[in-house]
Amino acid sequence: MIAYQKRKLEWTLLSRFLLT
Repeated sequence: MIAYQKRKLEWTLLSRFLLT
């Protein structure tokens, strides 16, 4: 579960960075 959350957070940050 932790891995999933970590990956989700990473994707969120990456998405935000790309969107910026």
